[in-house]
Amino acid sequence: MNISEIQKDSDLTILWVDARELAAECGWLLGRTCARIEQLCRSVLPPAVAAALREDVRIRGTVALTMLGGNTLGEAVLRQLLTEQRDVPPSRQYLRQELFQQVAALEAVDGAAREGIAHLLVSALLALHDSLLRDSPLPDAAAGGVLKSEAQPLLAQLARLLTELSAPLHEAFSGLGSGLVRAILAHRQLLWLRPFAAGNGRVARLVEQAILRQSGIPATASLLLPIHYQLTQSAYRARLSDPPAEGGVLSFLRYALQGLHDGVEELLDRLDESHLDTHWLRHIHTIIGDNERSSYARKNEIMVEISEIDTAIKRDQIPQLSPKLATFYASLTDRTLRRDVQDLLRLGLLVESGARLRAYKEQLYAFLPDGAETG
Repeated sequence: MNISEIQKDSDLTILWVDARELAAECGWLLGRTCARIEQLCRSVLPPAVAAALREDVRIRGTVALTMLGGNTLGEAVLRQLLTEQRDVPPSRQYLRQELFQQVAALEAVDGAAREGIAHLLVSALLALHDSLLRDSPLPDAAAGGVLKSEAQPLLAQLARLLTELSAPLHEAFSGLGSGLVRAILAHRQLLWLRPFAAGNGRVARLVEQAILRQSGIPATASLLLPIHYQLTQSAYRARLSDPPAEGGVLSFLRYALQGLHDGVEELLDRLDESHLDTHWLRHIHTIIGDNERSSYARKNEIMVEISEIDTAIKRDQIPQLSPKLATFYASLTDRTLRRDVQDLLRLGLLVESGARLRAYKEQLYAFLPDGAETG
């Protein structure tokens, strides 16, 4: 169905979804996703760790949005460009330009979200489109900021329908849930209407980001959606090709919500690992102490290095874990190493299984099942 066919139907109701039907089909998943996002927003991390995690998601999300828009430089090159580690030949400069237009557009979305600008206003859509396609090697008919003549009334109707959904969705799922649904639906419907001659996907995904951020969802969570779309491109294209009137809207909504839920879960797992590492290093310091004697320094270094390894190691591998440990044990006997290891086993910082050693981090979990707290 194209725009002219939609106009013959007089409105967009056949392309839409009832809030009660949505609650029945996606309510549990939506509620769980909102809970995970709220948990993410309340997470506590050292500022440097949090900044590094935010930057990682920002880069991954920006690269995903750029690649979804058709950029062919590849993920590794785009990442290097964002971190100023390389440039590209003159013949590919336009691809580099696409990346930085995407960066600028995301910054504009953030600014508009802070100011409360509605991104489904035609003027805002035109500005987004122009910022993404400016100076692109496209024919005049596909130039940035040029809307198809028949699209304006349909966009106005789309904005009205989204507004009408706000109240029932807010009542059923809170502001966070309402924003999630409206953002994903706006993305889906803009790609169905295709109001521009080119760049519809780029604009639709940016509108999704704008609505998410205006709804109080941080960029670290909202950018997980384009990362999901990029990781599952074949499913993304397939869901977009489903006719809305035949369940395609709900199908896309479920697909997007599941990907966002999974992405937030993975991010929370990373936070848990960071929390565990922070508390574990503190525990090591508490147990061993900060005595200036060389034996204390050796044991601290052993624990710090072994804690970085996911697999168990043999005792004689310990001096190879770091230059500092190699220096420590270069002038000492194997007996000293055995004694250091025995002390750490006695203190409960190491655990031994099959002549291999590993850090006993799991003792920090407060509520393990009975019998699981040792070894």
